[in-house]
Amino acid sequence: ILFWALEPSLLHPELTRDDYNKFYRPDIEGEPDENNPWHWTVVPNDPNDPDEYLSFDMELPLRVSGEMAEPPAPVASSDDMPRVYGLVSEPVAVVAWSLPGGFRGQDHNYTLMQGAVKGLIESELGQDPMVSRDPVLDTPNIICKTFFSLEGSVLTCAAGLHPKAVPETIAERMLDQVGMLWWRDYMLQVDRIIQAGRNAALTGVLHRIDDLYSPWSGRPAETSREAHFNGNVRVQSDRMQGIMNAQSEDILQIAQTYLDRKRAVRLVIEPLPNADTTKSLLGSNVYPGNIPDPSFRLSAEEVPSDEALLNAFHGPDLSQLQERTLSNGMKVVVKPHGVVPTTMVSMVWNIGKASGERGMEDYAWFFQRRLPNPILEDSETSVKNIAGKWSHWQGSNFSVEEMKVSSGNIDGAMWSMRKLLETREASPSGKAQWVKANRKLIKRDWLSDQWWADQVQWAHLAPGHALPWRMSWEDIERFKGLKTSDVDAYLGQRYAPENGALVVVGNVEPEEVFSMAERYLGDWETQGQAMVGSVPPEAHENGSRTVVLDVPSAEFTTMDLGCRLTDWDGDTYAHGGLLASMMNEALKASLQEGALEEGTLSLLSFGSAQPYDHGLNMLQLFAMVGGDAAGATAKRMREVAALPQSGAVNEDRLRVHKLHYVRDYATRFQTHAQMRQKMVEILADPFRGYDWYKSLGQTLVEVSSDDLKAVGADCADHAILTIRGPLADVGPSLDAAGITYEVYPWYDEAKALMSEHDPKAAKKMD
Repeated sequence: ILFWALEPSLLHPELTRDDYNKFYRPDIEGEPDENNPWHWTVVPNDPNDPDEYLSFDMELPLRVSGEMAEPPAPVASSDDMPRVYGLVSEPVAVVAWSLPGGFRGQDHNYTLMQGAVKGLIESELGQDPMVSRDPVLDTPNIICKTFFSLEGSVLTCAAGLHPKAVPETIAERMLDQVGMLWWRDYMLQVDRIIQAGRNAALTGVLHRIDDLYSPWSGRPAETSREAHFNGNVRVQSDRMQGIMNAQSEDILQIAQTYLDRKRAVRLVIEPLPNADTTKSLLGSNVYPGNIPDPSFRLSAEEVPSDEALLNAFHGPDLSQLQERTLSNGMKVVVKPHGVVPTTMVSMVWNIGKASGERGMEDYAWFFQRRLPNPILEDSETSVKNIAGKWSHWQGSNFSVEEMKVSSGNIDGAMWSMRKLLETREASPSGKAQWVKANRKLIKRDWLSDQWWADQVQWAHLAPGHALPWRMSWEDIERFKGLKTSDVDAYLGQRYAPENGALVVVGNVEPEEVFSMAERYLGDWETQGQAMVGSVPPEAHENGSRTVVLDVPSAEFTTMDLGCRLTDWDGDTYAHGGLLASMMNEALKASLQEGALEEGTLSLLSFGSAQPYDHGLNMLQLFAMVGGDAAGATAKRMREVAALPQSGAVNEDRLRVHKLHYVRDYATRFQTHAQMRQKMVEILADPFRGYDWYKSLGQTLVEVSSDDLKAVGADCADHAILTIRGPLADVGPSLDAAGITYEVYPWYDEAKALMSEHDPKAAKKMD
């Protein structure tokens, strides 16, 4: 694949594609596809000796020398730590050092040195209450990162802070720990940290080798970038060899030379004010992944045929996927994937089901994860020593506990999963902390116009159903009365064997996985009964509305139009996405026209479809404008929302959007994480199975303008447009455009709630 992605002259000045030999890969079933690089092994011949393969022992032109040079001199340190503002949610104390430039063959030493520094800092500050903690893993928010550049690299360590923390004190203690790198009494501890870092770094390289998609860290990106600078195309193998052979003495020598206290730069990053955060987000939305798909520029004459669209679709290869059910009813899904010996082992829970009690999921999740985790704390069974890392996360209707491991230690992964299952129980010790934290969050929500806009829009689109992902004060108070036994009962339902699935994606033998899963997990049982699935809110006929939330201090006016589409199923899943893609294009075109005709400049706009659980499907059109442009923008947004009903869906443009859709699918299944995500999505979806992907290409080709009209025909009739901005500007603009609107007194509502539950805070609102 790398050969196909590079110009031949980059490998040899006289090499052309005619010098490539292609060999049919024996593991590809059926006839090889001439246009699919994955079906062939490509070997270039030497242009000067056609009977010999091109040797890669030759040196490409070097861009950098292999010698370390003095890095740029850092800014002189001072007693006062300067404050800067950034996209952070809490204050962050930062210490940093300049290092010699990267791409000189010693980068792995920087990485291992970074790990040693982080380990020493965590050993000192890891339990300090002034350092913030991860809300899921309960680990300290301390990171160290090396940023490589050609002329000079930078090692940065940062610690998230409690609001009452003194940043200067935290920074000084971080610097104190770095000095341990050359304190003889601590050499054994440092050496152990470096050895552990070697294992973690090697595992990281192995996982990145299977990452073919990322424009920054994928195998082609890393290889081509480093080969450009150091003239060596054997980047990955040399990196692994360098990590395995790294010497602690060399790493400590670099640290003693460059991590001197006098060379350290210290600063504090403070959270940006809301308005500045918006500006920064707008300005930062420019990275290679956002380059427009050139297929959108096709003309009607260049629209591809149905056959071309079908050939362009590449779903996941599920031919090797196997499923099995263990003795206790737990499902096991195995997907061999990738070329390096690493694997993602994921335990997926509560698939497509919920208790119906808003907030109970998070409440129980909080208490079960508060236990001392044997996988995280027992050095002999640490998942890092198994070779990889541990994580867990929540989706809309499921949660996942997973680890990356060596494919040679599947039994270790299964044993660790069983140990986690055996130790899961409710712990009441953190209840007061949880209630206090969520009271604080709900009071912050009351002061957010975004929160109230969500409430208003959901009440219109799903009347009688509370916003599912946001709790109320009453929800939080109800948890105060719950006992440990109540949470235990919930956990028994949620973590029942038949309510979970083990998903294994990686370079594995399915039979080995099934055998180990049965051995370690097959006899595990709980006392509860699995939950049943919930149902979505019913559709309604509320009519259309425009609601304004007065935000006098808002720098921009945000406009969010929402409507319900026809509920989706397995055959119509892609319809909402295609419709939203076309609506997004129509919205941008309309607002650009408005900028030319009316001077109503839009700062940001997009359209998207939001498929929720159990078939619920919603369309959203969003725009950010000046307050005096609200009226003209509202008219255009409503005109776009009415396009499906009017039948104004252009078949030629629809075909172009199909091409974008099928091309996008080709990049969705390459990494371990991507493949695991798709496996989990299918498990959590009652309307789709693994065979669904086999027919998706044909389904996309057959989507017509009439189908999209049916999906969005009722949108304009019951859409709700919520506008947040200064009423003094928005109101006259809507009046001038002849748009009827209502003003929602969100601030008065917030003050009433605050007066009821926190009178002191309510007085500050006056």
